[in-house]
Amino acid sequence: MSNIEDIRSDIKSVDAKVAEIVRIISPDELPTQAPNVATINLEGVRADLKSISEKISELTKTIALSTLAMSWLLLIGGKDSPSLPQAPDKILLVFTIIVSVLSLVTAYLQYVFAYASSKIVHDLAEDDQKSTTSYDQNSALHKLRKCMFWIKQAFAGLAVMLFFAVLLMALV
Repeated sequence: MSNIEDIRSDIKSVDAKVAEIVRIISPDELPTQAPNVATINLEGVRADLKSISEKISELTKTIALSTLAMSWLLLIGGKDSPSLPQAPDKILLVFTIIVSVLSLVTAYLQYVFAYASSKIVHDLAEDDQKSTTSYDQNSALHKLRKCMFWIKQAFAGLAVMLFFAVLLMALV
C-alpha cells in the first residue's frame, strides 16, 4: 500500500507544480511578438529583395562560368589538365558545357526582358506625362523576366550536378 500512496503523493505534487506553471504563464502575459523579430517597412523589404536578387544573379553567373571553365579544361585535356584515374566522359562534359552556356544565356535574356518591360512602362508614362507609373505584372515580358531568373539558376545547378557526375565517374 505504501507504493500506491507514494505514487498518489507524487501525482499530487506534479499536479500542484503544473497548476503553478499555468498560473505563472497566463495567456495575457505572453508576448505578442516573438523576441528577435525585426520590424521593417515595405521599402526595406524591397531593397532587401533587390540586393538578394542581384547577389543570386551574380553567384549564378559565377557558378555557370566556373563549371564551364572546369568542364572545358577536362574536355580539351593537355599538360595543364588535372589527371584523373579514368578519362572523363566527353559527351557528359559537352552536355555540361551546353547547360552552363544555357544558364548564361537565360541570365542575359532575363535582362533583355527586363529592359523591354521597363522601356514600355517608361515610354507609356512619358507619353501620358506621368511622373509615377507601375508595371503590369501580368504582361508576358514581366513573366518571362521572372521565369528567366529561376531558369538560369536551374541550369547552373544542373551544370554543377553534371560536372560532379563527370568527376565521380572518372574517379571511381
